[in-house]
Amino acid sequence: MSYHLRFVKAASYYGCGGQVQATQQKPDLILEDKAIVDKALATGYFQLIGETEVPPEHNGEPQSSKTLEEMTVSELETFATYKGVSLKGVKGKENMIAKLKEELGAEETENEVDYGSPTMTELQEQ
Repeated sequence: MSYHLRFVKAASYYGCGGQVQATQQKPDLILEDKAIVDKALATGYFQLIGETEVPPEHNGEPQSSKTLEEMTVSELETFATYKGVSLKGVKGKENMIAKLKEELGAEETENEVDYGSPTMTELQEQ
């Protein structure tokens, strides 16, 4: 299970034994350890955006590439955040996808796209 947290207070946060780091510029985290998630939520600095189950074909590792159509609303929001696209006021998955395609163009939205924390994505590739 992966948990999407969003940093909602202060300028930056470093805690939970160094396992949770966030800033206003990079407020979204994808975490897998429920105990760490609970500790982070207990601080009041984070809110839980959503939970996703990792498909078995990924051997316990979260998927970091999907087409926009395969993404959940939460994943689309995370992707938009890291691409600097505001989805404020945009309702519905189809409208979010249309906005992302309009803002980013075909090159960045065709086929599979990377989403999630850049740090998490880099760690997954190692």
